[in-house]
Amino acid sequence: MTRDFLRTTVVWIARGRKTDVYRSPSDVPPEARRKLTKAVNAPDAVSIVIADDGGREELGRVVLGEPSRLPNRLQQNVERWFGKQRRLLGWWVWAEISAIGALGLALWWFLAAR
Repeated sequence: MTRDFLRTTVVWIARGRKTDVYRSPSDVPPEARRKLTKAVNAPDAVSIVIADDGGREELGRVVLGEPSRLPNRLQQNVERWFGKQRRLLGWWVWAEISAIGALGLALWWFLAAR
């Protein structure tokens, strides 16, 4: 079973009896954006997050600095497409890196000697 998440942003600005709704902060007009930025940075500003029980647990983990229990889909897809990546600490990799370094050093000596 796959889990799909929906993340949305809605900017709802209410002034007096007038209410404006925007799909993203970039849609807010410049004058209202300045007022919005000032209001959001105020000490009494709040964010409302609507989450089910699982989302509430994930938010709690994030606040406490614990790792997420949600699967890392990007890593799973890369492993599925390309296979598990092996660590690049084998002797052959270090031999190639050393050979490239030696070639660069030899080229530098050759150019410095001219």
